[in-house]
Amino acid sequence: MTEAETQAHDEKWNHDNKGQHYGWYPALPYHACFPDMLHMNLNQFNSATEEAYHSHLLDEAYDDPGLKQLAAGVREKVNTRLKAHAEQGGAGVLLTFGLPGKLHVANGPKMKAVLRHPTLLLDLCELMRPLWAAAEARDEPAVRRKPMSKEELERETARNTAADLTAAAGAAEPEHGNAGVAARAKKAAKKAKQAAGLRRGAPRGPPE
Repeated sequence: MTEAETQAHDEKWNHDNKGQHYGWYPALPYHACFPDMLHMNLNQFNSATEEAYHSHLLDEAYDDPGLKQLAAGVREKVNTRLKAHAEQGGAGVLLTFGLPGKLHVANGPKMKAVLRHPTLLLDLCELMRPLWAAAEARDEPAVRRKPMSKEELERETARNTAADLTAAAGAAEPEHGNAGVAARAKKAAKKAKQAAGLRRGAPRGPPE
């Protein structure tokens, strides 16, 4: 089908099925009740673009002058790419990221226009990549990993301990070959899990 025929087919499905997902029949009988799938998808889409693009392109996101300057340059490229899409016939992608007071939240037609384009989101990610990398290298809060929970920290410690023991065992006794290294690695991982209290059924402390 041509692009126009595909869009007409999609719109007919959307109309016949009260705005449900393409290829899916309504989740519930819509003569009684039907879920608002469109706005659920809009919320997810706008949350993703807020996190990936808009929040990183705001001047207030950075204290470092170099990052502010980089963000300004990337912001111009991202918004130019969106504007070019609209000028090339893209259906109304009038979104502007990183500028307070400008519209960066999509409605239904804008979301469809972005998602139907085969490379637009990928292009934006490629433009954002230098800023993401620079902010991460400076340990900026905008890209910093969330603190680990106690359980995650224990698992990470166990993995690191197992890796260290495996490397040490392999370096000390290379003559035993791969089979010996694999056996020692398995044994080291088991000991590390025991040490972290992660082995299934292992008590985490002395019984009361």
